[in-house]
Amino acid sequence: MPKRDIEDFISHWTGATASEQSISQQFLLELCDLLDVPQPGNQRNGSYTFEFHVSELLPDGTTKAAWPKTLPERMHAVETALHAAAAPIAPAELVAQFACAKPADVSEILKTLETFGRARKAGEGKYKA
Repeated sequence: MPKRDIEDFISHWTGATASEQSISQQFLLELCDLLDVPQPGNQRNGSYTFEFHVSELLPDGTTKAAWPKTLPERMHAVETALHAAAAPIAPAELVAQFACAKPADVSEILKTLETFGRARKAGEGKYKA
């Protein structure tokens, strides 16, 4: 690899002021290009990736869904779980369906969905779609 490319790469990243977490993937993509090696993919197919969803295996053999990172994804996940529930469901039951979900987050999402008419209270602190 040309020495100039390496110096440009080092110069560019030495001046980076953003947090390591926010720029790590871009740094690695550019490093892969510099080294002329394949970039990480986004599939769990035996190749390497930046990240992928992990489900928590429970003692009864069932799994918990990964708690999405963004608010829109979380709202969609909670609403989908509401639709999948056979009967009205309590916030704590929804929290239990997701790995790393916080009760306060799920409760706030339920209140938001209720405000938009996408969820309804169904007595005794339970909700339904």
